[in-house]
Amino acid sequence: MKLKKRTDLFGALAFMAAILLNGCVITSAPEGDKDSNAKPSSVAQTNPSSSGSWDMVYENDFSSYPVGEEPDDLFILDGDFAVREIDGNKVLSLPGDPVGDFGILFGPRVKGKPVELRCRVSSTRKGRRMPAFAAALGGVSGYRLRLNPATRNLQLILGEETVATAPFAWESGAWTHLRFRAEAKGENATMVFAKTWIGGTKEPVEWNLVHEFPTPFAGGKCCLWGLPYASTEIRFDSLQVLAKTLPER
Repeated sequence: MKLKKRTDLFGALAFMAAILLNGCVITSAPEGDKDSNAKPSSVAQTNPSSSGSWDMVYENDFSSYPVGEEPDDLFILDGDFAVREIDGNKVLSLPGDPVGDFGILFGPRVKGKPVELRCRVSSTRKGRRMPAFAAALGGVSGYRLRLNPATRNLQLILGEETVATAPFAWESGAWTHLRFRAEAKGENATMVFAKTWIGGTKEPVEWNLVHEFPTPFAGGKCCLWGLPYASTEIRFDSLQVLAKTLPER
């Protein structure tokens, strides 16, 4: 009788230990879902496909344009964009006044291929006010990446919905480098990648933000926006658009 009671006791203890262990695993799993509104990317370590080759299809450093003119290969959506020379380097400048949402379209209309936008942007804060910037792949209604210095985050937006966020480090007066890519995943999904880093520092190996859309990428032109909320000039430079030639099946 004593042996049976002791066996039952050991069995009960083992059962309770199993419940506690499983409970720990279950309660720790959804750590990333505490704030459902933020929707941070859960696949930030995912890398794009290495198959195929990337080709430069558009490049502009504004060095060939006269100071004070609008580059003739840009389509200006809104804003007084013009070429300026600063410390011997020509850039595309957007004045800090008026305050609003001003953008440009540029490069070829890339369709049916992965596409990547590269550029650098710079501005300064004024007191507590900071500017904001945005880039888009696939035209004004495509995938939009918003760089928010005030809230220190990147927002990936489609339509009116923010679908993913990631931390973003910004330095007033420094150049911020940007890479923004859309690449098909199979026939009915698209992977979008983004990374930023401060000029003078090494480009990070990993992407800051990665998100999968359950729809194919429609394609189109690239866009950039400047939002001079600080009433300070915004500068763009080193615009590049790359398209990927996929291997034949």
